[in-house]
Amino acid sequence: MSNRVAIGLGSNVADRREKVLNGQEWLLRLLDDVKSSHIYSTPAIGGKGADYENIVIIGKTDEDFHALSAIIKQYEQSQGRNEEQRNLHQTPIDIDIVMWNDDIVKQKDYERSYFQIGFQEICNNQNKAMNTTKKQKQTNLSQLKFYHIASIVSLLASIGYIVMSCDFDKLGWQGFVDDFFMFMAAFSFFNGSFQKAERKFIRRQMFMIAAVFAVMGIVWLTVLAFMR
Repeated sequence: MSNRVAIGLGSNVADRREKVLNGQEWLLRLLDDVKSSHIYSTPAIGGKGADYENIVIIGKTDEDFHALSAIIKQYEQSQGRNEEQRNLHQTPIDIDIVMWNDDIVKQKDYERSYFQIGFQEICNNQNKAMNTTKKQKQTNLSQLKFYHIASIVSLLASIGYIVMSCDFDKLGWQGFVDDFFMFMAAFSFFNGSFQKAERKFIRRQMFMIAAVFAVMGIVWLTVLAFMR
């Protein structure tokens, strides 16, 4: 089962930006479907120590909570996180699992600005992406309805043109071929300007029209054969 996790990273040592970037790169390899905020600065809680560089990362993992926490703890220690650094209010890298499957597991961290700034940024970006996708779907649906009506009208007009307006004696089978290619060329032109989703629909309409022309052509040639 894949677990969704929201993680806050921070560092306040001299090379803190590099530490945060390295931590981000490490988590990108560890997690799937990762979304990151930009790196931003916040003051140390209580004014103890230098300002922090922070980032929030949201992703998915197949590890359980305790296994992932142990992996993160090992990484922190490999980057120089120890008791001596804590006493000096220096944090080479601090990585906290703040949310686990939409449950808040560290309430204080969740409420702090060093987490909320990045977390809200990711949430806002996701909402914008969802709204953009929704608007695009609505636009595509409206276009598809228009194309559907236009195709039906064209289909009916094509049938009507053949059945009601053709003079068999003057046009002959050459006139039928001209009409066929005229309508197919027009639909090919429109089809080339459609998006992929609409092209499938329009191709079906084209095939319908081609089938109607084929049937009418057979009937036409049969009538001409008997007329001779």
